[in-house]
Amino acid sequence: MTSADVPRVALTVVFVLVTAWFVVTSGRRRGVASARETPARGTGRVCDVAHATMAAGMAVMVWPWEVVPSWLQGLVFAIVALWFLMLAASPDVAHRAVAGDHPMEAGMRGTSRRLANLHHASMAVAMTWMIVTLHGHAEGVAAIPHHAAVGAAGAVPVAPPPPQGVVAALAGYFVLAAVPWLAGAVRRRRAHRLCHAALSAGMGVMLLLA
Repeated sequence: MTSADVPRVALTVVFVLVTAWFVVTSGRRRGVASARETPARGTGRVCDVAHATMAAGMAVMVWPWEVVPSWLQGLVFAIVALWFLMLAASPDVAHRAVAGDHPMEAGMRGTSRRLANLHHASMAVAMTWMIVTLHGHAEGVAAIPHHAAVGAAGAVPVAPPPPQGVVAALAGYFVLAAVPWLAGAVRRRRAHRLCHAALSAGMGVMLLLA
């Protein structure tokens, strides 16, 4: 393993652990739901699956080979983004139902829950953007160099290289956005919030290395 692989390994371990956590959480929620199903529990399971999908996708994007077709990654992340945007725009009553059932959102007010869902959506959008906009231009440690090797049949159209200022601003946002999640995890001892902090910070690091 070379020094260039160290950030990749570290990010992969984090993303795999987060993926495992959300998969286990979704399984537990499904077991409880078999006894008393509610719309909120169903929404919570979808959220867990969405987060697990994002974490797994980020683990794949770290490495310089094409494990999943670029177009499929972009499509999945776009669907995840739409899901969280829908939650952010849904009536506050629905948010209360989810908040009362989802450990991550327990105790959060309506505005905070909307901002949280918008943050999750922004991460999914950023991943889609990385696949499309940074396609073929990234040469960093944990960028997406494997996309440059995709054949014409499965490649995502190559866009002009994005301004480095935009990339740096997005990276800074995701790193800083991890701080409230981390503080909430420590204060409330919520593993869900710790996972979200890890995903947000990891997203920022990937952008910095892109």
